Amino acid sequence: AAIQTIARLFRLTYPVVDGKEALPLFVWAPQVFHAHAIALYVHVLVSPIALLLGPLQLFSRLPKRGSKVHRLLGKVYVGAVLVGIPAGVYLGMYEGEGVMATMGFFGMGLTTVTCTVLAYVAARAGDFESHRAFMIRSYVVLFFSNVILRLVIFLVLPFVAPMPQGFREPYVVSVFLSWSMGLLVADVYLYVSKAKRAGANATAR
Repeated sequence: AAIQTIARLFRLTYPVVDGKEALPLFVWAPQVFHAHAIALYVHVLVSPIALLLGPLQLFSRLPKRGSKVHRLLGKVYVGAVLVGIPAGVYLGMYEGEGVMATMGFFGMGLTTVTCTVLAYVAARAGDFESHRAFMIRSYVVLFFSNVILRLVIFLVLPFVAPMPQGFREPYVVSVFLSWSMGLLVADVYLYVSKAKRAGANATAR
């Protein structure tokens, strides 16, 4: 029902063929979701927790190092990633656009989980600089993989690819670019911020 509602909302955006929305996601996604409902609900209910907690942990004025609140929210974030993201990767195994798209979702999940685990290990070891860097990578990849990817699918692909026959290739490219570009953006940000801190320290001397 939710998928059908979204389809109706985007009727003016997506081309219609024989009275049906031509976006392939509206054809195969409901079939996958109905066949694997548990994984779907785990993914859509748990993963957003990490999306909401990320900005609080990274960019808010909440106390961080040594703070009980920061540690608690960090553990919830890690748990949400370790539960919600594998569920999404599982759904990606039944991807309707072929094995390449499935591999893209696998790379997306593996990158997010790996950065999150490395951030947790670094925090446990007291290496807070590495902890911050890997958490930034984790969240930016998560954000690009979920929010940016969906914006591209819903708002860009219908205007750059003929639907439905031209959907597959741009969609697969978007899946791979979402998490790889997220990782690139995170590392560029880390490089620039490190250079700024080094410049500030040199000026202070």
